[in-house]
Amino acid sequence: ARLRALAPRLGRAPCLLAWADGVTDADLSALEPARVAAGAAAAVLAVHPPERFGRQDMDGARVTAFEEKGVDRGRWINGGVFALSAEARDRLGEPGVVAGFEAGFVAGFETGLLPALAAEGRLAALRHEGFWACMDTAKEAEALDALARTGAEPWLRRDA
Repeated sequence: ARLRALAPRLGRAPCLLAWADGVTDADLSALEPARVAAGAAAAVLAVHPPERFGRQDMDGARVTAFEEKGVDRGRWINGGVFALSAEARDRLGEPGVVAGFEAGFVAGFETGLLPALAAEGRLAALRHEGFWACMDTAKEAEALDALARTGAEPWLRRDA
């Protein structure tokens, strides 16, 4: 609903949309060119999810390998940043996609529009192997704050 309210100011220009609940060192200026190069209506920043728990391999009662929490390099998730064409924004009002703000913009966008575009082959991804972290919980926010206090700030692009 908020994005549709901005439509008169955006005109037919593409735009970036971010959930703003995470930090990354991704080059977000590459997201729109990735969308255009793929001929897609939208593109999503694809990142590897952090693992909530460590892993251990077992043979009977014996632990054969132990690994503490890390990043699941075998999976990709939505990193919360999107490049949207005017066409994609126009579709936000489609029945069954987003009926209005009360229906839940996030739910409609992520469970309606993005799956529909993916099924049509119109959703691209910009794969990012670098730093990404969400801050959905107090624990995650505290961990990022601790990194900032030490000056480690891995979300800052030092090469830009």
